[in-house]
Amino acid sequence: MSLVVAYIGILTVLIIALNARYFGELLGVMDDPALESHKKHNLPTPLVGALMVGNLAIIILTNQYIFQTSTKMTGISICTILIAALGLLDDKVRLSWQIRLGVICSICILLVWWVPELRLTELAWSFGVTTELGRYPGVVFSVLCLMTLVIAFNMMDGFNGGVIGLSIILFVIMALVATNPHRQAICLFIASALGIMFVYNMKGEFFLGDGGAYALGLLAGSTALLTYNHDGTYTIYAD
Repeated sequence: MSLVVAYIGILTVLIIALNARYFGELLGVMDDPALESHKKHNLPTPLVGALMVGNLAIIILTNQYIFQTSTKMTGISICTILIAALGLLDDKVRLSWQIRLGVICSICILLVWWVPELRLTELAWSFGVTTELGRYPGVVFSVLCLMTLVIAFNMMDGFNGGVIGLSIILFVIMALVATNPHRQAICLFIASALGIMFVYNMKGEFFLGDGGAYALGLLAGSTALLTYNHDGTYTIYAD
């Protein structure tokens, strides 16, 4: 990944973080504690995580367009943008859970269809057994894995820094495990940008919101599946 493109992406995340309230009010995605009694913060807080993670996906797409580096990341980036848009809309108008679940499922199916390298065909266990999934069960299992992680990230997003901190650890580990230099660079780029987000999220300047949590879950999950299937320098076990 180009250093110049990466620096632009990190700078853009910083600009959004510094102007989070402006963007939150502009888009109408402010978390007002007065509307829900269980909220513990005192002031309306912008839910602009979707803008930041979506920006990272756009930067990865831009890098691919300029340097023709990884077609796999094209599908992952576009689906990350789509699910960030879903979450941003939910942060604004509060979609029903049925609509959210249906769209999340559709995006995950699209992603696994678009990027066949994400499909799990077998699971290797640490106790020496390998489970063969087969073609179609593997596709279904891969979609379920992505959906589970997307929803889990959203459910975990209950305290500042939690989901972002976990994501930083995941992307650093994937950078260390991956053998593809381009994917290593992307993982380190994402981890660096998330480091900026972590600082401002811990300060309470913004919340991830549904959009940010969804997008991070899909981005981390798809990159992990790609690393498991194709790039591991070490044996990665399903358990």
